[in-house]
Amino acid sequence: MFSSVQCKPLLMLLCSALIIFSYGSREGSASELPHFITESYPSQLAETTYLINSELKPDLVKMRIKANFVTSDYQSFSTTVCMPSTAKCIASYDLDQVAAVFKKNGWSMMPMLSHDSQLTKINKRDITNYIRFVSWFLDRYKAQANIQYIELLNDPNKFWPGTDKQLLSLTNQTYDTVKSKHPSIKVGTAGMEYWADTQEKGWARTRYMLDPSNGLKFDFWAFHAYPLAEMSNQRRRFISLPPTRTPVENQWAGNTGIVLLRKQFNDNGWQDRAIIDTEHVFVTPGRENDFRDRLGAAYMVQDFAIKTGLKLEGNPAIQGVSGLKLIKRGMRAEMAWGSLSPNGSATERVKSVGLFWQKVKGMQHKERISGEFDQEDTLWIEKYAKDNGDELYVYFKPFEYHQGRNITFDNVTLTHALRLPKTPKEIIHTSLYGATQSKPVSNQVLLSGTNEPQFIEIKYR
Repeated sequence: MFSSVQCKPLLMLLCSALIIFSYGSREGSASELPHFITESYPSQLAETTYLINSELKPDLVKMRIKANFVTSDYQSFSTTVCMPSTAKCIASYDLDQVAAVFKKNGWSMMPMLSHDSQLTKINKRDITNYIRFVSWFLDRYKAQANIQYIELLNDPNKFWPGTDKQLLSLTNQTYDTVKSKHPSIKVGTAGMEYWADTQEKGWARTRYMLDPSNGLKFDFWAFHAYPLAEMSNQRRRFISLPPTRTPVENQWAGNTGIVLLRKQFNDNGWQDRAIIDTEHVFVTPGRENDFRDRLGAAYMVQDFAIKTGLKLEGNPAIQGVSGLKLIKRGMRAEMAWGSLSPNGSATERVKSVGLFWQKVKGMQHKERISGEFDQEDTLWIEKYAKDNGDELYVYFKPFEYHQGRNITFDNVTLTHALRLPKTPKEIIHTSLYGATQSKPVSNQVLLSGTNEPQFIEIKYR
């Protein structure tokens, strides 16, 4: 089907792995755990369809597209996506073919619809043109691609050349237009980024949008929660920190920042509005190898387990998480974030993430049994359960933090005596890489954990 698609790797349209949670009641009942969404590129959909359906089983697939890819005058729109623009078509693909793949596989597309990032200033006409683009896209693809969620713009702290007030106007006008034509679609904000543990001017834009007096309209707050990172003075670049660390400079960053954001929502009276991490991934610099693959697998599953357990006043702090970019791993630009091996095969990172979501699917998060942020000498344990009483425990030793140094395995093992309320019928242990083993039945289970998360399933029937 995609033999005619001509996409240069660095210009490919991006899709994003995402998970959607349902939000629990204000009384604090546990929420159903999220459904998984994955990410691919149009030129690689034919290669990754089996992987997506067999390993990850997504319900949503995020996809990026810029307005200038499909129009030059904003009066007419083309289904042929031209990159970097319709005026200079270096690489192209057929958007109708992409939508057909979504329909055939029963996927739901979550498009991130961005403006022309080459603009140096914004006026009213630019906002009107953007709304025309969004309307055209949804009118054409809502039904075929089963669109239920949309995200606006990419990283406005970096790519929005207009004012905060203009961004607010674009968001609210787009919201009203979409709701008038497609009321069932959930409209997200622009994808904010605040992962770096530094003080930057960009956070002022976030604070402006969070001010309830400004009247921002949205169904979910979209943000790109790349791993909490700090600047390495020695290497003069950002390095990722353990997902169990708290930020020092930037209060919104990291997993603890999500809880703070949820508190701000509640203080604003926005209890019915969701928070969704629409873009993040863990990757260490350089070419893919077995070590980086294993490290990424451990990090991603740690991070997912933590995020599913984040709560405020008994309710989930976040309603969705993304984490994989299904593209062949390369050295530059978007390819450097790829979760596939250079030859396109599934990495342990992809397999482990798929395993985690298969394990927790249909379960509810109950409580964090053990573990505290910034503590490295206690096993982190998250508990999940099914309606029939069966339980799942995901546990790991937090990575050690060393200022200015990359995360690495610390080769330390911690133990925890897990006491069960009664003797189960069966206890099954599963490693991060899918190896299973039955354990002796007892009402006490000794958990022995390293940086690589493990699973204990408790069956009572």
